[in-house]
Amino acid sequence: MKERTIITPGGLSLAAYFKDLLRYKQLLGAFSYRNLRAKYAQTMAGVLWAVVNPLLSLLILGFVFGKVAKMDSGGIDPFLFTSVGLTAWTYVSSVASWSGTAIVNARNMITKIYFPRLIIPASTALVGVIDLLVVFIMVGGLFVYSLFPIFFDCHLNIWSSCRYLGCRTLCTIS
Repeated sequence: MKERTIITPGGLSLAAYFKDLLRYKQLLGAFSYRNLRAKYAQTMAGVLWAVVNPLLSLLILGFVFGKVAKMDSGGIDPFLFTSVGLTAWTYVSSVASWSGTAIVNARNMITKIYFPRLIIPASTALVGVIDLLVVFIMVGGLFVYSLFPIFFDCHLNIWSSCRYLGCRTLCTIS
C-alpha cells in the first residue's frame, strides 16, 4: 500500500516536523547536490573562488582594521583576529543570501507539491559548509603561523644551521 500524505493546516508539533524532515532526507541530498553543482560546476574558477574570495576579504579587512584603523585586538595577530570573525560572518551572510534566492527560485515547486519547506534553505546551508571548511583551513593555517612563528620567519639556509627549536637569534626576519 502506498504511503499517503495528508496536508493539515498548522498545528504540527516541532517533533512531528523534524520527523517529516527525516522522511525527506533524500530530497535534501538531491537539492544539496543540485546547489553544489550549480555553484562550482558552472565556472572554471568555481572551486578557486571558494579560496580566493575569503582570502581577499581577509587581506582587505585585516589591513583596514589592523594597520589603517589600528583596532586593538588584545595582542592577537590582526589577521587572525579578523579571520575568526570573518569566518562566521561569511557563512551566515552567504547562507542567508542563497536561501532567500533559492526560496524565490523554487516558488513554483513550493506551490505545486508538498515537501518540508525547510529543505530548501537547509540544502543551501549544507553547500555553504564546504566554503566554511575552506575558511576553517585558512584560519587554522593562520593560527599555526601565530603559534609557531619561528618556523615561518626563518630562511631555509639559516634554518638548516639551527641546532634546536629555541634558536631564535639565528632565525629572525632580515
